[in-house]
Amino acid sequence: MQALNELSRPFDRHRGSSRAGFTMIELLGVIVIILILMALIIPSVGAAMRVARNAKVRAEITGLDTGLSTFKNEFGAFPPSHITFPEQNGTWSNETLAVLRSMFPQISIDAALEQSLVDAQIMKTAGNGSRELNGAQCLVFFLGGVPRVSGGAATTEMIGFSKNPKNPFQQPASASSGSRIGPFYEFDAGRLTSGVIGGVTYDTFVYLDGFPSSSQPYLYASSWEGAGYEVGTGATAVAAQANSDVPALVREVSAGVFESGPYRQTANGTHWKAQSYQIISSGIDQNFGLGGVYNPDDTSTLIEADRDNITNFSDGGTLGG
Repeated sequence: MQALNELSRPFDRHRGSSRAGFTMIELLGVIVIILILMALIIPSVGAAMRVARNAKVRAEITGLDTGLSTFKNEFGAFPPSHITFPEQNGTWSNETLAVLRSMFPQISIDAALEQSLVDAQIMKTAGNGSRELNGAQCLVFFLGGVPRVSGGAATTEMIGFSKNPKNPFQQPASASSGSRIGPFYEFDAGRLTSGVIGGVTYDTFVYLDGFPSSSQPYLYASSWEGAGYEVGTGATAVAAQANSDVPALVREVSAGVFESGPYRQTANGTHWKAQSYQIISSGIDQNFGLGGVYNPDDTSTLIEADRDNITNFSDGGTLGG
């Protein structure tokens, strides 16, 4: 009997060890199930993240809308989407003077004011030419005011405009000085930048949109209170961009004819937000596309880069729906 028991033990051990883990077939089955679940879950998670990121940018555009409305309540009109500052001691254009005097009726164009603009790196010093701000730059300048100057350089802290009626660009006497008008929007200082972006030069601050690792600014175009949007045209893309408030949007409308401007409702027709302004984010792909016509009832003509753009005239989501 003892001998039989001893003979049976190896078989008992073998049976016990065979039940301790999965067979290869069972492991493969588990892996297949996990892969199927991942295939189902990952796209859903990715879609949810895109929706959340789009919603964040849409909320920021709504915040910019609020800031622009507050600006209009203060000054009687929405900000322009281009303005040219001459070089220091240069000649001011009538258009620029008209804009500034409509905002600050007692403004004094003198050496002190020009020095304030030079310090804030809005105006170039004598001999270096004028500085023209396009729509993206105007959005920051008019809603944020001048940047705080520290250590002889402009910082990314926007501090509004001085209540000094003769010099609205004057720096405050101290960091805690409250004698200011604005800012009309609280910009995230970490997303204010300047330089060449997507082939367009922004030599004053622009505001990058709210997507992670964003590389493109919010575009802004003013209709000049319904007088009409500025649309650049030319025989080349560069020529059209030179006269545009939104040079990041440029397309060839016919052979050898380029147009750079905000979105229209129909070809050569009325622009969206014809009485106010357009704000445009390049979307999650960080590519503005071409601009042109946006028809919410038929988005098939939009190229892929335009489809994920988010604006203040598309209902809730992206241009592509």
